[in-house]
Amino acid sequence: MSYATDRAEMEAELENWAKDRNVAYLEISVLGCAACMALDGVTYGVKRAMKDMPLPNSSCTRKRCECVFVGVMRDEAGATTRKLDHP
Repeated sequence: MSYATDRAEMEAELENWAKDRNVAYLEISVLGCAACMALDGVTYGVKRAMKDMPLPNSSCTRKRCECVFVGVMRDEAGATTRKLDHP
């Protein structure tokens, strides 16, 4: 799979996150590569993530960057929980 294909998939995923009004922000979860470790735990608002497109990481040393965004959801009481899958 090419970087361009991965980027298109990530853009589609971010568009889905943008539809969920309960998303407070997104957090990057790194799944292995040393080049990606600097991104682990970095947070983005959905709009900023869509603008900056930090994933897939173009410096990733794997064949395909496997890092993901984890949605941090805020409920009506203000409590936050993490959610891997977008709506």
